Amino acid sequence: LGKSMPPPPGLAEEGGSGSELKPVLEPIVHRTFMNGVGPRAILAGFPERIHFAFDANVVRLAKAWRGRFFDASGVASGRSDKFYGPLGEEGIDFPPGPAFAFLESPADPWPTAAKTDRNLGGRFRGYQLTSNGEPRFLYNLEGHEIVEQPKPVLQPGGAILVRRFEITAGDGDSPKGLTFLAAAGAEIEARDDGTWSVDKKLELKVVSKKQLKPTVREGANGRELVIPLDLTPGDKLEFEVQIKW
Repeated sequence: LGKSMPPPPGLAEEGGSGSELKPVLEPIVHRTFMNGVGPRAILAGFPERIHFAFDANVVRLAKAWRGRFFDASGVASGRSDKFYGPLGEEGIDFPPGPAFAFLESPADPWPTAAKTDRNLGGRFRGYQLTSNGEPRFLYNLEGHEIVEQPKPVLQPGGAILVRRFEITAGDGDSPKGLTFLAAAGAEIEARDDGTWSVDKKLELKVVSKKQLKPTVREGANGRELVIPLDLTPGDKLEFEVQIKW
């Protein structure tokens, strides 16, 4: 399992405070204030030792990291100005704007998020827990119903993070040009095996039964890996983005 190896059942990790959340046997979902995410952060910690934070303000996956999960003491006594970050290491940040947007042309700038923006990436409709306690996030973007489930998946050498999406297209009144922002960085390169390298730190692979065509374009702060989603009214699309770092 590599770095995804948890302690044996019944044996807690060494160190940490009494308020440290430790997902040893099952996932932990924790709503909190979080540094770099905001006051409506939804964190999910997993025994596979990959964790993530979802920003319910902008409606986006904000962070992922390995190792230890999170210290809940920052807001343990009520609303507080203590915004803590991840306890683990090897963290990655996802693009600060929404994951989905409507672009009238391929050159349109990606929407940016201000501190006070809410529902920029869609109208947040909460989350559901699977039978295994894993969160699935629901949001509606101009009539398109989107379900996103990020989760660790074990592979030889350790876990990777997989973002699974289910999209049900709206009716004919919904805007055209729905596009997904998979990654952003200074360098994005396509590899022969179908993966994408981002800043020589991340490896991404897009998997779908429907042929999707990721493209790289210049953005406001570097390069962007975007995927146009050609949907007709009532269409259903499922795809996943496999992320390794």
